[in-house]
Amino acid sequence: MAIKSSKLIDGELRKLPGVDTLLENPRLKELACRWSQPLVVSTIRAILTEKRAEIRKGKSFGGADVIVREIIDDLNLFTAGFLRKVINATGIIIHTNLGRSPISPDIISDVLEISAAYSNLEFDLISGKRGKRGSALRQLISIATGCESALVVNNNAAALFLILADLAGGSEVIVSRGELVQIGGGFKIPEIMGASGAIMKEVGTTNRTSIKDYDKAISSKSALMLKVHRSNFIIEGFFEEVSFSDLAELGRRRKMPVVIDLGSGVLVNPSISGLDKEPTIREAVKSGADLICFSGDKLLGGGQAGIIIGKRKLIERLNKNPIFRVVRPDKITIGILESLFMKYLKGEIQEIPIWASITVDDNTLLDRSRRFVEKLNFYEGRISIENSFAYAGGGSDPGGKIKSVVIAFHKINAQELSAVFRKCNPPVIGRIEGGLFCLDLRTVFPSQEEALSIIVKEALINYK
Repeated sequence: MAIKSSKLIDGELRKLPGVDTLLENPRLKELACRWSQPLVVSTIRAILTEKRAEIRKGKSFGGADVIVREIIDDLNLFTAGFLRKVINATGIIIHTNLGRSPISPDIISDVLEISAAYSNLEFDLISGKRGKRGSALRQLISIATGCESALVVNNNAAALFLILADLAGGSEVIVSRGELVQIGGGFKIPEIMGASGAIMKEVGTTNRTSIKDYDKAISSKSALMLKVHRSNFIIEGFFEEVSFSDLAELGRRRKMPVVIDLGSGVLVNPSISGLDKEPTIREAVKSGADLICFSGDKLLGGGQAGIIIGKRKLIERLNKNPIFRVVRPDKITIGILESLFMKYLKGEIQEIPIWASITVDDNTLLDRSRRFVEKLNFYEGRISIENSFAYAGGGSDPGGKIKSVVIAFHKINAQELSAVFRKCNPPVIGRIEGGLFCLDLRTVFPSQEEALSIIVKEALINYK
């Protein structure tokens, strides 16, 4: 009912309960204990402000119960954004929206133990003097990749920015038009280049760039040549690009640094990984490129970081740049990467979660799916196992597919079921394929399967 008289409006405003009164509500008291009183008070005040505005526009007071429900809804909506564990059943192994690469539990355990106490982050235990942050990690990376030296920053965009700002600020960077990619979050290579102070000089065309194009473009204003791996799309058909080794050879001949942005760094042999189209870190190093950068939380399988490897002289130059101080990694990132590279050096590939998911045997995955479906026999006839594909994801192996199977749910609205699973604890994220809601166990850890079967049973019962 709309109200217009100022007297009636004042009367409706006086009906609004105060903050203290609302805090005495049992449901809000419970939420205050769970989420803190300041957060609940902030939400109460926001809702009351909205109610006052509505009443002044002519709406009537709906009652205290309505306000309490809206406060609870707002709190639930807000706290749903808190970082929490989810079960990834999408079949997308490096899922950008789900935190990219999961980190080995033993690595997390070790790093948390160190991070919860004091550490020798910048202290030399041998000399008793100040040490250099990440010096051991740099050595590990050099051994694992075969490079001269290495440097770690907080993400790969920062790695490229540091390189461009230091080596090409105010000068030209020669890059193929077909490699001016947009990376995650809407950031574009031309924008990163512009922000660094480098001047972009495009060569070739979208689908064809030759070594002659680079050679002709070099001038006295040029500082370096940049090659960017197209990690999130592919070009097919009438297509030509310059190889890492050919560009590095041109760089040596013309005495100009060559930088390769690999995007997602693979440190596993393609015969093991099955990702034949994805260039490896060692391939880039063997090409003779001066600097190579890649992400730590994609196909490397660690936490968020940008890793720069290459010629020692250039790495040390970057290390002295003030920008490095801005983008250097913290102790947790260093600890994670130290443990991760030790796993690579020991050959413990299956202990790295993403590689366990990528290389899982087809028959093993099928057996797991069958056992899982058997646990859901009460839903017999409405669940099937279908052949499908999984994906590396996360800006890696563009266009590549990994043979997989999915558990598909029939005779049920896929969008509604997806929403039901997202509200579970922990939330379960699947995918919709062919109009059916599907779960791919390739990205579900075996240790999660029992809990997932219980969640699925409860969700299906509640959905009915």
